[in-house]
Amino acid sequence: MLFDENKLYSDLVYDICARENPLYDSAFVFVNELLNTTVKKWCSSSSFMSCGLHDEDVMQIIQIKVAQNCERNFFKPVDGKTEKTCEEFKAWCYVLAKRCFITYYNKQKKYREDITTEEEVTDGTVAEPSTPDTDECLEADRERIRESFRIVLDSKSGLHIVLTWLSVSLFMVGSNMSKIESTHLLSEKFSEITLFEMFNIVVNLSSKLKWLALDDEEFDRQREKLEVIHKKTGIKTGDMKYSDFYMAKGPEMSISDWINKINNQIRKQ
Repeated sequence: MLFDENKLYSDLVYDICARENPLYDSAFVFVNELLNTTVKKWCSSSSFMSCGLHDEDVMQIIQIKVAQNCERNFFKPVDGKTEKTCEEFKAWCYVLAKRCFITYYNKQKKYREDITTEEEVTDGTVAEPSTPDTDECLEADRERIRESFRIVLDSKSGLHIVLTWLSVSLFMVGSNMSKIESTHLLSEKFSEITLFEMFNIVVNLSSKLKWLALDDEEFDRQREKLEVIHKKTGIKTGDMKYSDFYMAKGPEMSISDWINKINNQIRKQ
């Protein structure tokens, strides 16, 4: 392999086993170096997964699964060490990766079969006009989304958490992106922007969805948080970079945790 797997594995073991608060960044790097080419081959061998971002989606799922399970199911560290070898870890990663790919593949296949069935019903000619029932279902879905946004905009959670949920949701609703694609976009493109900039992006994106119908008053509670002086840094929260709020587990896991926290609030209400 082209990367120094033994050194990277040594760093990974230290970050997970020897730290009081484990870090998973090196695990993400190791898995990417180990499996990126393999996952691309798996995806390219499928007629309906050979294009798009399927390989990136699968890789992110694998990386997150490894980070979530490696300490509990593989290392089980004692005194900051592990008896597991690099080769054993690689074998474990391959098995986990294959399971993740098969699960993803089956979901994509079922989705395509459902779409094909719908197309066959309409006979592929002129689309059938919408009925009152379908219009009512669409409006009901939109109302649930609007209500979720209002709950989040009224949330007392940290601004970076609220903006994370709003950004990912707007990418999914407005651009038909998957949650994984949206999370990846945030970690890749938003890390170095300030919360002021991120807030303005969210407001701009929401304004493009006329049916969402959110106004300035609903953003006011969060807008006020931009001016609050952050206790640890002594500067305005809005002037801090998005990456300043990442937890030790890294950007992808931090973003996923924040989204889950907000989703739990929505479910309760």
